[in-house]
Amino acid sequence: MSYSFINPPQVDGHKQVFWPPTDQGMPYTPLTKRALVLSFKAHKNQRDKSGLPYVYHPFHLADQMRTEAEACVALLHDTIEDAGYTPQTLKDAGMPDEVIEAVLALTHDSRTPYLDYVLGLRDKPLARAVKIADLRHNSNLSRLDTMTPKDRRRYVKYQMALALLDDSMDHFDAALNPPTWRKRIPLDEQRYYFLSVFYDESGQWQKLSLDIETASDKHYVFPACYAKRLNEILDPATSLFEALANAIDEGGIGSVLVAMDRNDITYQAFHY
Repeated sequence: MSYSFINPPQVDGHKQVFWPPTDQGMPYTPLTKRALVLSFKAHKNQRDKSGLPYVYHPFHLADQMRTEAEACVALLHDTIEDAGYTPQTLKDAGMPDEVIEAVLALTHDSRTPYLDYVLGLRDKPLARAVKIADLRHNSNLSRLDTMTPKDRRRYVKYQMALALLDDSMDHFDAALNPPTWRKRIPLDEQRYYFLSVFYDESGQWQKLSLDIETASDKHYVFPACYAKRLNEILDPATSLFEALANAIDEGGIGSVLVAMDRNDITYQAFHY
């Protein structure tokens, strides 16, 4: 993975927020109507994890979109990955190239760690807007009748992905040299543990902090140059974020600190 955030937020006080509005409703055009029909045909016999018709999911996303292209991508975002459609299927149905390209970008190749795939959407505004809506809906736990440990792990993964794509909550400190953004990525369901990524105006990571957000906060800060090594130590088959979340889930943050100590990854501990 690349240890930088492509397309970082602007530093003039106007952050780039890729968060589709929820009060407008899907624009109905000849193209979105064709996409509606395609989406229904693709998903009409599928069910989601709670047993409801799956087609309600892309319909829900499309109803939050602002533009024709966004609505079409929302309706079709799972048709290649989950319904066997091809880019040619979409092209034959009259979908424009920008819609097809966004649907392809949203199609996750299982050979790529999930959060690395998510990071790759940061410089694709059309796909990014739909993915944020997708993650928000998939994070709505009220859709599930019961919660399993697998569901909880998936929820944490979706929350991490949302933090990586949406910059609206990132904090900018102009007083630092260089001026620095801070992105906080949750690592557990209860949101006790976070990875804070401090990055500059170009998106390049400067330092990382493992944070314990309890009554007595604890922070373990280390240079970003150790990110790749820590990823390889914990689990080279997945992203750094997933590797940290899994390690903390299995052995607590202490297990991560032990791994860092054993592999000469230096950090500073701050306790407030």
